[in-house]
Amino acid sequence: MSPTTPPASPDVVSRALQLLALAGFVSMFSMRVGDPMLPVFVQDFQVSVGSAAQVLGAFALGYGVMQLFAGGVADRFGKYRVIHLATMACAVAAALCALAPTLQALLAARMLAGFAAGGIVPMVLAWIGDHVPLHERQTTLARLMSATVLGAMTGQWLGGLLVSVAGWRGTFALLALGFAAIAGLLFWRGPSLPEPLMARTTPWRAAAEHMRAIVSLCRLPRARRVLVIGATEGALTYGAAAFLPSHLAHNLGLGVGAAGAMVALFSLGGLVYARSARWVLPRVEAHVLLLAGTVMQVVSFLALAWLPAWWMLVPFCVAGGYGLFMVHNQIQVQATEMSPQRGLGVSLFALSLFAGQALNATAGGWLIDLTSERMLFSVAAAGALMVLGLMWRHQSRHNNPPPAHG
Repeated sequence: MSPTTPPASPDVVSRALQLLALAGFVSMFSMRVGDPMLPVFVQDFQVSVGSAAQVLGAFALGYGVMQLFAGGVADRFGKYRVIHLATMACAVAAALCALAPTLQALLAARMLAGFAAGGIVPMVLAWIGDHVPLHERQTTLARLMSATVLGAMTGQWLGGLLVSVAGWRGTFALLALGFAAIAGLLFWRGPSLPEPLMARTTPWRAAAEHMRAIVSLCRLPRARRVLVIGATEGALTYGAAAFLPSHLAHNLGLGVGAAGAMVALFSLGGLVYARSARWVLPRVEAHVLLLAGTVMQVVSFLALAWLPAWWMLVPFCVAGGYGLFMVHNQIQVQATEMSPQRGLGVSLFALSLFAGQALNATAGGWLIDLTSERMLFSVAAAGALMVLGLMWRHQSRHNNPPPAHG
């Protein structure tokens, strides 16, 4: 990276963060809008829950695959530019989802949507790593989490309502218009930002350097541990809430709109954490946060699995989301310090997280077909304990925070 790149002023960084947070909002809306559609796909395409869940897995898989490319491209050409182009591609992908004539076509369109969305939030995280000092980074990440969690919550809740009114095709069409509007804002109002860029070279040499950088990063014990944590979180806890609408519809008798509103409470818990992080983080030790967040997840997942009435689940949805994002925020901070090339480090972390979520969608759907959603949430409770153990092991080897880069 160029050491001569001048730093951006705090005002410019603040204005850029507002636009990038908006892009992150719509990206997470797109990711979670498919959750309340799951029962509708089962009905419209006449398939099992496991088959319909492949729509969720396709998005996660595309999102993960994008991370093989996004970090290297962003480090070379600029993270803000990559975010803008990815937002434009998301608009096209959402339009293709609306026009998909079959389940297979929808799977392909959602995979493309995930691939495009994979160039937004991870690159915003990397951009924050370049422009925000380490001692302010966790608080800034928590503020960004407010936008992304609100996007996820809105996607789950409003998505359920829109599907009830406009159908899933109309919902994807509206999403395409939203992405197009955000892309326009990023183009016309985006500030000119100095970014640390790698020296440009031929495409073949750039590809070879990128692969060498991936191999070098994966050789670092610290990086390998963070990647394993991300994959475990994605496979066992982070994606479990996507099956809540299916559970509520099939086992507790709720409609699509009401089920979407219930699952949005999970994201509401994450939003409450993000808004309270500025007060919580300076006052509570990291190991206490990890333990408390894990306990909240375990209790919540077990309640979701076994309580007999939907109204009894309301407080546990909120508490589970709070605990999940309490733990995830700390994992994100570790991801920003995996490598001096933050675009690459954060993108590989996102790859591990969403590869885990793709596995969750596939294996979780099969598990539901064989047993029920109740068993899936019971497995998620055990997964939260596994993530806690991995994080404790990782932090025990790095008691002191690493030096800031960039």
